[in-house]
Parts: sequence; C-alpha cells; structure tokens
Amino acid sequence: ESTSPDYPWGIYCSLVFILSVLGDSTILVASIRYKAIKVHGFLVAIIEQVAVCDILTAFSWFLVSATSAFTGGWIPGGHVGFIAAVLGKSTTFIAPTLVSLMTTAKAIKLKYPESTVTKIMTPKAAHMLCLLIWLIMTSTQVLNATLNGGIAIKCKLGKCHYVFPSSPGNIEARLSMLYFILPPVFTAAGCIYLLTHLVHARGVSRRVGGVQSWQGLITTTITAVLQTTSGIL
Repeated sequence: ESTSPDYPWGIYCSLVFILSVLGDSTILVASIRYKAIKVHGFLVAIIEQVAVCDILTAFSWFLVSATSAFTGGWIPGGHVGFIAAVLGKSTTFIAPTLVSLMTTAKAIKLKYPESTVTKIMTPKAAHMLCLLIWLIMTSTQVLNATLNGGIAIKCKLGKCHYVFPSSPGNIEARLSMLYFILPPVFTAAGCIYLLTHLVHARGVSRRVGGVQSWQGLITTTITAVLQTTSGIL
C-alpha cells in the first residue's frame, strides 16, 4: 500500500533517531574512552549495553519508520528487512531486561556487599551476562520468524511496520507477555529499594555528621526510570 508521505511523522521519527544516536553515542564515548561514569564497573557495563540497545532500536525502528513516512509506505524487505525486524522486536525486550538487571544488581550490592555474588560482579561478568540476554532474545525471534512463515510487512495510512508470524499455541505471544511483565516488576522493586536505602542512609549520615555517597544510587534510579518510561511511551 502506497500513500502520500506523512512528513510530520517522518520528521518526528527522524528527530528521535538523531537524538537517540547522538545521546547514546555520547554515553558510550564518555564511558569507554573517558571513564566519566563514576559508578560500579558492573553497572557501567550494563549502561553501555543499554546505550547500544537504544542505538539499534533507533536504526531498526525509528529510521525505518521515518523512511516509511517520507516515501509514503516503503520499508526495506529481504535480508535487510529481516535483520531490521528481528533487531526491532528483540530490543523491545532486551532494553527493559537490561534495566531490570541493573537495578537488581545495585540492590544486591547494597543489601549484600560482602556476598560471593557481589564479589563476582565485574565488568566482564556484566558483558557476558548481557551477551547471554542478547542471544536468548534474538534467537527466539529468529526461530519464530524462520519456523513460522517469515516476516510480513503491514501498512496502514502510509505507515508500515514488520509483523511476526504467530507461533503454534501462541508460545511466542506468551513469552512476550512474560518479557513485558517481569522486567518492569524487578525494575520497580529495585528502584523502590534503592530510594528507600538512599533516604535512610542520608538520614543516618546527617545524624552522625558523615558523608553518604549517592551518585551511584541516583544514576541507577534515573536511568531505570527514564528507560522504563520511554519504553512505555
């Protein structure tokens, strides 16, 4: 289906694409080259993974949407379309999962600072765990698309997007609901614990005249809230 171009939607998607790529690239450069993010290395590694995920989302969703809007309904097909569709669907689940991992890890580090789990929280461990998440999420989408008839393109009012096939017994749909429910629950629980800890620690610090470091708590909480909010919107 080809219709007239939708320039307002195209401009909006283009702006989101440009801002996302610039913002997340800045985070990666500041973190990797200048070591500017002063929080625990495990959390920094996850923040870097979230930034990469956002960049891929910008290319696979917002750039594709902008292209569709400006051309009146055209988006890439073939192998390029398959890759864009898989990345777009996978990052939808990967981003909230990484954020929930970040908040949960910060809560564990505060609650059990001397535990074995906390001691193995290294940047390398974070990247390996994130890699496992990437592999599980993307392989699920690839298998679903490959085994159930491929990926279709659906257009409405000149806005086109990729549609994944339904798996037998709606297994993939049920997994998707699980992916959508569990990460926000863990993120919310982690943020509540972090904020509670921050309020308590600041109160104790004032009473004894000490100094409580809060940068890591605030960085983790703000990142989680912004990422979750953007995902909902």
